[in-house]
Amino acid sequence: MVQVILLAAGLSKRFGEQNKLLHKLEGAAMITHTMHALHGADLGGIMLVTGYERDKVLAQVPSNILFAEVYNPNYRVGMTSSIQQAIAACPNEVQGYLICLADQIHIQSATYTDIVQYFLNNNSTHEGLIVSPYYDHKKGNPVLISSDYKEQILQLEECNGCRPILQANASRVLAFHTADRGILMDIDTPKDIPQQ
Repeated sequence: MVQVILLAAGLSKRFGEQNKLLHKLEGAAMITHTMHALHGADLGGIMLVTGYERDKVLAQVPSNILFAEVYNPNYRVGMTSSIQQAIAACPNEVQGYLICLADQIHIQSATYTDIVQYFLNNNSTHEGLIVSPYYDHKKGNPVLISSDYKEQILQLEECNGCRPILQANASRVLAFHTADRGILMDIDTPKDIPQQ
């Protein structure tokens, strides 16, 4: 069992005054696009981590998508606090955490599915497995990290994610190569918005 964790709590400071996850593209908010892609991957319920402008973000989630909200009251501290809130809420039988970014609207549903399947195919023979996706030899997101690291993640003081764990366990990281360039693309500033 892999838990899909979608991080949607941040302040999106670099985007300007508007919460980037509420910005409309082709008639739908960014968070809506990402939720649709994850829903299409058919990986079970999505754990959606909210924080900044929680109510507005939740209002953009389609009613047909199964998800559980985890609110992060410490969202101003950084991404790690959101990951920690989600992982603390996961049931013990979860084998891994697929940590997804809500501003990666270009990732295809099949890519999420394939990353999880790759993890499940290798998890029993690789202790402490971490799967990192690559496109054209460039590392992207989402990362799928084994629940073996649960306590280490919960104790992290680094504010920008699980990078210290990946660096400390580089020999346990398996690369998943994909033709989906979306794993490299996120939207941090208005300049990153695709032209319509």
